Amino acid sequence: MSAATSTGRHAHFLRDPFGGRGLRAGTDGNSPYTKALAKTIRTPGLDIFQSFNRVGVVVKKATGGSQQPWISISPIEGEFYFVVR
Repeated sequence: MSAATSTGRHAHFLRDPFGGRGLRAGTDGNSPYTKALAKTIRTPGLDIFQSFNRVGVVVKKATGGSQQPWISISPIEGEFYFVVR
């Protein structure tokens, strides 16, 4: 299902807005978050929840836990994929 036919909200933050630690800059011009997001959204078959969970796990590992992305959602009706299966 495309974004046009899905309803609900999904916000993903670079870090925990409630006291999260600082952001990390990448050594190649891209932050760990940007690299993880760019790779993950190209993965077929991951829905929006799986995609952003994977981004968070990758960023946490890449920064040794110093940066932890944070997700805020409301129920989403239907399914949303960046790349369909």
